[in-house]
Amino acid sequence: MEVMEFLLKLIVSVFVLGAFLFGFLFVMKKRGMFFPALMNGNGNMQIISHMKLTPKAHIFLVRIDNSKFIIGVTEGNISFYHMKEKEPN
Repeated sequence: MEVMEFLLKLIVSVFVLGAFLFGFLFVMKKRGMFFPALMNGNGNMQIISHMKLTPKAHIFLVRIDNSKFIIGVTEGNISFYHMKEKEPN
């Protein structure tokens, strides 16, 4: 009987630990803390702005080197537009 109680406690403990770990990783992913270099830019590329249009459609303003691009992303398509820099007067 003691073995059954031990196994039950072990199974419950592993389940609780797994649920905690899953929740922690989910929150870290949502906050962009897994790959901060990709979220904040790694020198040559930087996401300047992001707007969620629908649950599955986003628009990004991205700087690559000294050029700016608008990128539209949906579930089945990526549209890429180059923005000309404003010429100095």
